Amino acid sequence: MTSLLLDHLAAFVPLEILELQKQGGPDEWHFEEARRRWQALDFQAHEAVQYAMPKFTSTTIANLVECLAVMAFCPGGVRFGPLHFEGKREHNENTI
Repeated sequence: MTSLLLDHLAAFVPLEILELQKQGGPDEWHFEEARRRWQALDFQAHEAVQYAMPKFTSTTIANLVECLAVMAFCPGGVRFGPLHFEGKREHNENTI
């Protein structure tokens, strides 16, 4: 995996996680959309190691960032290569 891709993910996935946290975390729509986009990416994480940054389009990278940010809210977070992301839902006293 190229350093440029890892650097990009390390910078932008946490920002996307923060945006989701401001909204109270991802809802069912976010998870369904992430699932659809991940399938559209049409690769497995271990295959991404073989790809060079120039082979990714800006749309592909944006989808990857959004998918990883949503998956970061799953128990234990998400790992992509050497990176690990974990989102925390803010608990509100008024939520059940």
